[in-house]
Amino acid sequence: NEMARSCINPGPLYRSALDEEETQLYFNLCGRMERIMDLAQKEGVRVMVDAEWTAIQPAIDHLVLFLQRKYNRGDTPIVFQTYQTYLKGMHD
Repeated sequence: NEMARSCINPGPLYRSALDEEETQLYFNLCGRMERIMDLAQKEGVRVMVDAEWTAIQPAIDHLVLFLQRKYNRGDTPIVFQTYQTYLKGMHD
């Protein structure tokens, strides 16, 4: 974020960089999701993330990928994500 915010000429990356408050909110969300996944793992259930908020979809995808890498080890994956294939660009 600091690198994007320090650009001489603000461009798309500058406008998309999270500010301090947004960064804290994202980390809070990550912590809550990890607690949910810890409980799911303990109880032996799977979690399907079905989020389709186009404006923040990259953040959702990033979070789910992080959770999949952490929790989908071994024989029983527990984190799954849906994709809205009707959206433009989904087939790329």
